[in-house]
Amino acid sequence: MRAVSSLHVSDKTLHFSGYALLAILPILGMRRKASALWAAGSMVLLGLLLELAQNFVPGRSPEVADEVANALGVACGIVIAFPFRRPEKESAG
Repeated sequence: MRAVSSLHVSDKTLHFSGYALLAILPILGMRRKASALWAAGSMVLLGLLLELAQNFVPGRSPEVADEVANALGVACGIVIAFPFRRPEKESAG
């Protein structure tokens, strides 16, 4: 955390960037579009739960702006990764 704080980058930028990367990974790695979207979308829920959990950590508090940055990061990650997805396999049948 000390190394991250020495970067002099906005906390919101870090939230956005981290969640964009988290969303890109399942989009690129999963062949089924619906599964990839569910996996990436679940990152928004992850961010919300982590923000809410900060209520129970001394010296930390949840911020709505952090969750907005998380959700925007996920959305941007999905948009960036979709053109590079592997195509779905066609089912035989």
